[in-house]
Amino acid sequence: MTLSLGQRLLGLWTDLVSLSQNRVPLLMGFRRVNPYMNVSVKAGNSKSSREAVFSSLQTLVIYETSASELEIIRDISRTFPSHIFFQQRHGPGQRSLYNVLKAYSVYDRDVGYVQGMGFLAGLLLLYMSEEDAFWLLVALLKGAVHAPMEGLYQAGLPLVQQYLYQFEKLVLEQMPQLGQHFIEEMINPSMYASQWFITVFSYSFPFHLTLRVWDVFLYEGIKVVFQVGLALLRFCHDELVKLPFEKLLHAFRNFPEEATDPDVLLPIAFTFKVSGRLEELEKEYQKKLEGSNASTSTKRSHPLKLKTMSRIGSRALSNFTNSEK
Repeated sequence: MTLSLGQRLLGLWTDLVSLSQNRVPLLMGFRRVNPYMNVSVKAGNSKSSREAVFSSLQTLVIYETSASELEIIRDISRTFPSHIFFQQRHGPGQRSLYNVLKAYSVYDRDVGYVQGMGFLAGLLLLYMSEEDAFWLLVALLKGAVHAPMEGLYQAGLPLVQQYLYQFEKLVLEQMPQLGQHFIEEMINPSMYASQWFITVFSYSFPFHLTLRVWDVFLYEGIKVVFQVGLALLRFCHDELVKLPFEKLLHAFRNFPEEATDPDVLLPIAFTFKVSGRLEELEKEYQKKLEGSNASTSTKRSHPLKLKTMSRIGSRALSNFTNSEK
């Protein structure tokens, strides 16, 4: 009997859940089960057709020009620069990362490459082959199991805008004193939380925390990013409410060591039950967007709105570059 793609995906995820319940981290689990979770019509459903597509993409890495190629080359050395696998210039780690990112930029030209994607691909390459990492990146961005992530990297970063809206609301509801302090100091989540969502905590946090977060992320989806973000603010709450604007920005880049200990942080994170509220806030956000688009006054100010969104997106991405300087 031939299994449908959905049945195979369900079987894969059941294997992963089983591994997780037996205390085998999911990232390690991907080395023990079939990692292919492709949802592309181009690739088809068979393993051989997937391999053929990836083989053709390997050819495209060499012969096809990507509009993102120079950006990828520029960012390669900034991806996990302290990790030995990626330290050697033009070494095997950097070559594999380039291959996966360029292959994806050719595979999905609508998304292409956006700064921050390298941390996802880089993390996957530490646990699997280029081909497996490529298909898992496809699965994550296209939503094979959980909500698609591609909106984090599309023009205008639409999903980042939504997540930051939801996160700001959650901070106000869960920690009203801190949320109000942020408002008074003119701090908004785009100044500190964009990287959390774009890289799923793989950019500037200790590796042992990143892996634990990703184990939960692969199992439960994006809600763990909200939970861990809230937990960081909760842990540092009493200090953050005392800080002015400039020192808040510094604090967001320098969380205390204990705050990034997964054995301390994750139990706090799991006290935040956010699933239902995230669904409500998503509907609220979409309704707000629809209302804005239908408003005549908003249509007249639409260029300003686009400029504002672009500025927020630019701030989110520029943080990667600025923090390297």
